[in-house]
Amino acid sequence: MSQPQKISNEILELLEMANVVWTYKSEPHASRPHVKLTSGMHSDGFVDVGKCLKHFPTARLIVANYMVSKLYERWRGRATKVVGADTGSTLLAGDIANIMGIEHIRMIKKEEAGSKIQIWHPDNTPLKRSGELILHIEELLTTGYSPTEVRKGIRAANPDALINFVPFIPVVVERSNPDQRVMIVENSAIISLLQLSIRNFREGECRYCNAGSAVLEPKKDNNWARLTGK
Repeated sequence: MSQPQKISNEILELLEMANVVWTYKSEPHASRPHVKLTSGMHSDGFVDVGKCLKHFPTARLIVANYMVSKLYERWRGRATKVVGADTGSTLLAGDIANIMGIEHIRMIKKEEAGSKIQIWHPDNTPLKRSGELILHIEELLTTGYSPTEVRKGIRAANPDALINFVPFIPVVVERSNPDQRVMIVENSAIISLLQLSIRNFREGECRYCNAGSAVLEPKKDNNWARLTGK
């Protein structure tokens, strides 16, 4: 077994032990529900990486070291700061900052006009006008929306700074649509520890709804137990 495959298996086992990953195991059927994501899309899978990382700090540190190693396989530069989206990637980015000996940029997730955006945390040190090279990491990649918002938030708070990003984004789990994978955000290529084949569907175009499958929001009520049987 190759080292990348070994790491992927370990990450999946970790998520399964933490009971934060679920995928539809059969063809669509009325007796088996599917999920509705926070984006409003329907899906045949769900993974809450952030919850796992928050509650298992030792595992999070192992994951952080894997991400740094994965990055150094592709890139040998020197970042000045590291950032991850609030809230799922905040602690992970902090661990990576400690491993690499660089500063941690924190973001704040905020709802604005019905959309979730990422804004600059007031405790951050302002970025240097002469330039910064920022390592951007994420715990989960679904559509690329969240990392795009992180970069918007950094630039909005530092309009006079010269900002560059490392040409790779290490990600714990990449679960974008298999038919249209998110491969790059701006000029940073995605490198993941684990890639899952989970598909999303617009409401009204969902093959599971068409089969009579109920749709559940996995974080609400007792829906997770209904999905997983746990």
